[in-house]
Amino acid sequence: MHPFSTCLNALIKARNVKITALSQYLNIDRSSFHQVLNGKRLPSSPDIVDSIAAYLSLCPEEHAALKQAWTIEKVTPPVYYRRKHVRSFLESYLPEASFTNLPLWNMMQDFSGLPDGRFPESHRLLNGRREVLLYLGRILREETAHPQGRIALRFQPDQKPFMDLLRVFPAVYPFRMDHIICLNQTDEIDTNRKMINLSLLSEILPLYQKQDITYRTFYHYDDSHSHFSMFNGMPCLFLTSSCAISARADFQNALLYTDKDCVRIFWDLFRKCRQISPQLIHAYPVCEINRPLLEPMEEIYIPVSPVNPLHRNLLICISEQKMALIYNRIIHLIQEVSILSAFRDFLTCEEANDIYTSKNGKEFLNGLWRELCPPSPNS
Repeated sequence: MHPFSTCLNALIKARNVKITALSQYLNIDRSSFHQVLNGKRLPSSPDIVDSIAAYLSLCPEEHAALKQAWTIEKVTPPVYYRRKHVRSFLESYLPEASFTNLPLWNMMQDFSGLPDGRFPESHRLLNGRREVLLYLGRILREETAHPQGRIALRFQPDQKPFMDLLRVFPAVYPFRMDHIICLNQTDEIDTNRKMINLSLLSEILPLYQKQDITYRTFYHYDDSHSHFSMFNGMPCLFLTSSCAISARADFQNALLYTDKDCVRIFWDLFRKCRQISPQLIHAYPVCEINRPLLEPMEEIYIPVSPVNPLHRNLLICISEQKMALIYNRIIHLIQEVSILSAFRDFLTCEEANDIYTSKNGKEFLNGLWRELCPPSPNS
């Protein structure tokens, strides 16, 4: 595939432009320009693309499309779309963006239609995503009504209705939630031209902003598509102290267990899986004792605007060992995963220069630290 030559030939044909006249205008010999048109070579610089746009009198949209095609072919489509996704991820932390503006759908009221008290059966077959979602809401409601609530999850965060339920569910008491997810070992992009792992991370981060959850994420590496899309029994699991829901990857069918022995077996299996899955994000209070964690060595610092007026500025710190997210006086360290290589690649490309810089990371860090930890009146 040659995006640039395809786009350029279509524009030349639409305007009935003579190839010889265009090549002379660009000061490129005819044979070399034919190689460009045949997809055998690219213009050596974006300035030549601008000159082509000027000669063809392209409108701004056509000019942008031609330049995008040149960039895609220059850096290869996978690299281009990875960089685009990283930039979109960073820009999602603008002030008008908020993780809290999630709709409380009408289905939240449907929980009242489920019977209260202990489930009468030791197990129950759930059919359809809606029924699975409703019963998940039921067991969440019951578990979070106890001061020592605990919830364990093993499913992919790209299941948006279930992640939205976790974000907006009103807990009576604060509770702890452990979540095991599966990451790809590469920075692969999906059919939507987005990085699989970065999309999963985008879904996880909002849960760290909820005040009523002590949320921990654990991960293991695998091929997410083959592991969760092919038949693999019921790989998704939701656990509370008294219930277990084991579901297919598409959540069309699930089994609800309330038998104590069954629930205990599921908890044993979950703990064994968690023991071999490293923790993805660690949370530390922002205080002087933890300041050495942020001392700049070879890290890259990305200043980002707060996602919520109540939160302070967000800093993403990427190094060989960790990626730290700082907001509301909390540091989140993300271990080295394939996401970081994509961040580093974006920060070193020319496209990043207009909005981010890695050169002033130390200065930004010092300024942010003064804001997060202002000196006490007595110091």
